[in-house]
Amino acid sequence: MNLLVIEDDRKLNRMLCEILEKEGYTVKACTDGEEGAYYLQQNAYDEVDMYGNPTGRKAYRIGGYKMSETGYRFGGTAVGESLGRIYGYKIDHIIQTEAEADAAYYDALSKGHRVSDGQQIPGRKDAGDYEWCNRYGSARDADGREIINAEDMFYLGNVVPHSTGGISNTFRYKRLTLSIYLDYALGHSIYNYMKTRMIQNTIGQSNSAIASYVYDCWKYPGDTNAKYARYFPNDGDYGNANWGRASDFNVEKADYLCLRDVSLYYDLPERWVRKLHMKKLTVGITCNTIAYWTGVTGAINPETGMGATSSSGHYTSVSTANSSSDSRPNIFPPTSKFLFNLKVTF
Repeated sequence: MNLLVIEDDRKLNRMLCEILEKEGYTVKACTDGEEGAYYLQQNAYDEVDMYGNPTGRKAYRIGGYKMSETGYRFGGTAVGESLGRIYGYKIDHIIQTEAEADAAYYDALSKGHRVSDGQQIPGRKDAGDYEWCNRYGSARDADGREIINAEDMFYLGNVVPHSTGGISNTFRYKRLTLSIYLDYALGHSIYNYMKTRMIQNTIGQSNSAIASYVYDCWKYPGDTNAKYARYFPNDGDYGNANWGRASDFNVEKADYLCLRDVSLYYDLPERWVRKLHMKKLTVGITCNTIAYWTGVTGAINPETGMGATSSSGHYTSVSTANSSSDSRPNIFPPTSKFLFNLKVTF
């Protein structure tokens, strides 16, 4: 995330910048309001819509992408747009034949591997690859032909839920007491890169068992029932990048409902308790984080998705590839707990 620090005390200004830079922010320092306003003006531009038509408004954006033909801008951090937006590629269809692959868009991320000749020619596709959606007004090659590159990414979701909440209730029947608490989050997405790892195994040290959905991958020309592109080990390094990019394959809706707490208590009959010289004896069980109902693939915590600290970037999507650092927080759901209780009153 980019920050602008405006402080006329130079010593304090420098100290603030150092602290923020250690936290992972990109910092621009200004010593007075006029300088700060000038800096903001440098990031101002005349806004156009996706077709290149002027809107008559000024816009302010840091980072992101600019369409080569229309001048339309998206991504990065912008005034008027929510934080935490995820951009990636959209799947149009699966290429079915080599002839169709020859006519496909040049893909800037594709290594160009083709099974029939075993060669890698950057940018080309093969049968079984994804053909990605081309964005209107995006880049073309020197001959004027449409290509697929970063300008062809689309908004896929947001790491921040638009709604969160909980539901609780307690039920009593004679000596039994049942308490239930559920919580939920709606409207957020997760960049589930673990889903990618499980299908492009053999990349790096990811020598894991292949995910079962490899059976649904494209297998032969005309395989129109295939759900996913062809399987290719280490696709990210040697293949055509069907899996190793943010796309609507691995950016998933992360809405969830969690059965967070359940407790069940039973008061033993008084006539039994008196014989033990007690006034009251209650036995019970308390359970925590029992189940999630979510569309997220695999044993991934649907609550993961946002940067854990400022060094990983608040409001930025995080990869679920591993959990070795604060920028890759623990991807597994919280541990389920079952506690047995015995309460005695003398």
